Amino acid sequence: MDIHILFAKISWILLIIILFVRPLADIFRWKFLFKILRFRKKLGIICGISAILHVIVYLYGINSLSSYFSNSIFWKLDNFLGWGSLALIMMLFPLLTSNIFSQRFFKRKWKSVQRVTYLTFIFTGIHIFLIAGNWFYSLLPVLLWLILWIWAWKIKR
Repeated sequence: MDIHILFAKISWILLIIILFVRPLADIFRWKFLFKILRFRKKLGIICGISAILHVIVYLYGINSLSSYFSNSIFWKLDNFLGWGSLALIMMLFPLLTSNIFSQRFFKRKWKSVQRVTYLTFIFTGIHIFLIAGNWFYSLLPVLLWLILWIWAWKIKR
């Protein structure tokens, strides 16, 4: 297995954990889920770094590291590269603001910035689907998360 795939899998699994833990904790109220909630920021940082390493190693492997921003193939949404680029950009917002300084700076708006992770999750699911064509591994987690999120939102209301 290529190292960039390992970084991608680590990032995807952590993203699933990060996004599933909140609605599951709200729905089922299990103590261990609330303990995991305390580590979400740290898991998010590891997830973001892993995603960035995935991209850097992948681009280095195909000799496109220097042309990433100028090559239009990385920005078209008709292929996995475009969706991956979009997911990476969306991941940068929560990654760069996962610190105490940003929490103090953004105050109540900090959680809104962190919610960009939802878009990252959806775009990453599409990215993986376009690579592997496996909806079970890519789009099913997104659909399940959406169902859990709506369920938790209804409980909170």
